[in-house]
Amino acid sequence: MKLTEIMPIEADRQEPEKWGRIFLHKEGKFIHAYEWSAWLFKLLVCTEDFQKQRGDKKMLSAYRYKIKDGEYVMIGFPVESISKYIPNYNVLGNDGQASEDFYIDIDVSSLGSDFETLDLMFHTWKADCPEKEDKKKKDSQQQQAQALGRSGLFSIVSQIISYPAEATTPIQDKEFISRMKAQAASLL
Repeated sequence: MKLTEIMPIEADRQEPEKWGRIFLHKEGKFIHAYEWSAWLFKLLVCTEDFQKQRGDKKMLSAYRYKIKDGEYVMIGFPVESISKYIPNYNVLGNDGQASEDFYIDIDVSSLGSDFETLDLMFHTWKADCPEKEDKKKKDSQQQQAQALGRSGLFSIVSQIISYPAEATTPIQDKEFISRMKAQAASLL
């Protein structure tokens, strides 16, 4: 299922029978939960306390992702680890759909008895989730920084430092100095 199809499902939570429904989406080799489903999953199914008791070294994390129309929260784990992350829920449904997406229903009555309370709790939790940087954007910024670091005077100095003067002839040394002078002159 595409993100544009998932978001309306996650936003449609006004009816009480949908308050405790966690939608899980199989995407390749991972299971993902978005928005309200991710919140319920972290709050009631696979809590950090539960993971600490079990001895997990790394906690299941929820991150906010920016998109052009806003943002969303997502958690994910490998398909083969489903019994690790959902240990107490054997009944999984998929509304009779042919997709590999499914859901579990949990009791949320301990959280509140009205939609406004639950919605406020969800949005508070979502705002506290750390933002995940876009990997492409981060890689691009690192490449630009590296390119800037290699340019200019730093580049000239690093070339001079790494030049093997002990293993070259006087003619090669003269050519090298000429190239360095030309590079330095281009910076002026």
